[in-house]
Amino acid sequence: MTEVDSEGAQEIPKSNTFSRRKFIVGAAVVGVSAVIAGRKQIAESVFSVDDDALIDSNLGKRFPREKIMLADGTIAFRDLKPEKLREAQDVPLISMVGLGMDQAVIGFMLQSLYDQGEHVIPLDFIGGSGSFGTIDGEQEINRRGDMIGEFITKYLQENPNVKQFDLMGQSLSAISMLAFARRHPEMLDKVRNVLPVSPMGIQNVDSVLGIKERKSKEDARNKKVEKSEEDEKVDAVIKKTFARNVLSSPIRSLEELLAMAKAGNYPSVEELKRRGVRVSFIQGADDLLADANMLMERIGEGFSETVTEIPEFERNPNSPQVYEYIPLNSQQKEKLKATPSVRFRKGGHEIMSQSKFAGTVLRAIDRLNNPITEGQAVEFAQAGHRKAS
Repeated sequence: MTEVDSEGAQEIPKSNTFSRRKFIVGAAVVGVSAVIAGRKQIAESVFSVDDDALIDSNLGKRFPREKIMLADGTIAFRDLKPEKLREAQDVPLISMVGLGMDQAVIGFMLQSLYDQGEHVIPLDFIGGSGSFGTIDGEQEINRRGDMIGEFITKYLQENPNVKQFDLMGQSLSAISMLAFARRHPEMLDKVRNVLPVSPMGIQNVDSVLGIKERKSKEDARNKKVEKSEEDEKVDAVIKKTFARNVLSSPIRSLEELLAMAKAGNYPSVEELKRRGVRVSFIQGADDLLADANMLMERIGEGFSETVTEIPEFERNPNSPQVYEYIPLNSQQKEKLKATPSVRFRKGGHEIMSQSKFAGTVLRAIDRLNNPITEGQAVEFAQAGHRKAS
């Protein structure tokens, strides 16, 4: 069922669509800019990680960053396993970030997840697949999808007590997760839950100029937001990390941009659901880059306009509300089997960098593991809870 966990959600302006011609022009502009940057693509040494950024130094020392060489490239990762797990079964959460980022920018969230007993494995993809003569966004995304599969296979071999994983990917990494699922369906029994966070490339086929315009709007929105001390630290690390990574690997960054613009991966989400993998989007309610309206319009296609609000089945008395699409006929009931849940929380595109985001992640996982049934949703709807459009 589609549900929205609303934490300060607000109306977001709809984005414009762009023509194929503008897409090509935009890609060319970005490519020329990369050449002017005067940086060479480095096969295996890009995306260096500031080991102790935004994470407790003691934790960083206890769990140093490791590198693993795979057939399709190198992965840098930490294996943050608490002494006492919050769940009886050890199901690690593999966490991935977006374009130009690395695990340095989500240290606060990783720390909070670890402190709450969640076994989390942040990983970064090192290197790139292309050159200026062979810029191919799909090739780079497929490389990452294969690397996820290779990493899972190797980890299971070395840790036989682990049987499944939860996957979480922010922005661009949502596309990488879906590439893994599409290219390795034989491995889906190793995946319990999938959590795309403010995902790019899901809503519909986009354009480079469309992404650029929304990125400018998101940056402008973020500058106006009142910041906590934690927010200021996050912003500083994000800026530093993005500049370093994009400049050190302009070709890979261009491929990532093209991959986001051309993806249109929502059918892959529906296929995941049909195969029994549970999916819950976590969306920044204020995000102007991965536009929330675009996402909800895509998910809501074929449903009634009415969305019914119901209380969330959680012990937390301060828990936000959730929303469910109520199936009105057999066709809609069938569609619900392939429809992911959606959980909104207040914030923009980089919500995954916040320490408090850890609570949203854990609630999403718990909810996927213990979903509200269709019958319960209908009961609450009939009990007269208010309706929202």
